[in-house]
Amino acid sequence: MRNVINNDNRYKEGTSIYAKVDPELKLTIMKYRQRIYYCAVLNHPKKNNFAYFENELIPPGIHDQQVQFERVETVGGAAKNHAISPVTSAKIVES
Repeated sequence: MRNVINNDNRYKEGTSIYAKVDPELKLTIMKYRQRIYYCAVLNHPKKNNFAYFENELIPPGIHDQQVQFERVETVGGAAKNHAISPVTSAKIVES
């Protein structure tokens, strides 16, 4: 078997990215080898590096546009959630 360099990666080394398992943790891609992204935690060099497949990562533009839910009121003992859209800043009420 020959050692062939694969250039089929979607994200380049040095890209800031998020993982689906912990979307609050910002990662930096350190290297890409054989369809695996090796990532380091941004601003925490002593933490262990993580290895992810491409489908386990959230693209940088998608993560910033995710709708966040927060608990804002209770009616009759049941809480209602409101979603705040980052694009329009309008409140969307869920029934």
